[in-house]
Amino acid sequence: MHNRWREIGHVVAVESAQRSVRIKATPNGLTEFESLDRFWLDIGTGNPFCVRIADKQFLRNLVKIRFTPGLSKDMVKKLVNAQVLLPLSSDAGEAEESFSLSTLSGLQVMAPSGQILGTVIETIDTPAGGVVRLEMLDGRTAALPFVDQVFKSVDRSRNVIHVADVTPFLVMDDLSPDC
Repeated sequence: MHNRWREIGHVVAVESAQRSVRIKATPNGLTEFESLDRFWLDIGTGNPFCVRIADKQFLRNLVKIRFTPGLSKDMVKKLVNAQVLLPLSSDAGEAEESFSLSTLSGLQVMAPSGQILGTVIETIDTPAGGVVRLEMLDGRTAALPFVDQVFKSVDRSRNVIHVADVTPFLVMDDLSPDC
């Protein structure tokens, strides 16, 4: 994992109510924050996820970052000591492109078990990264946040999106197909 990423700091404090963190930057990392609109965090799982910046404030050797809506206050609580990372190469840009929201409509979503969950019927771009709406196999509709923890890869040759366990992220519509 670490050969694909470059650490630019680590989280030293969180303010979950404001969805913000204070980051101690590496010696060269402080200047990197000036132009960033997003970065990746690893909370010790070895699976970094992308976060978007709503606002930033520079405080001596710290950077205070407020996240865009989409990162819950509960998740912010878990970010103490998280590594702040940037991709090492252009590979990350290519991966980001493969997950472009506008290209996902009509693709099937496959769980880690190999079971098809449903088909992408709509994508919604948001400052927090977006939402993918699915028509499930049972006819109901659901939504998934467009985040790295959920979307793992796109197999264009098979028209399939591979996802991680979506259970904590899947939001089902309230209406049943009979309504």
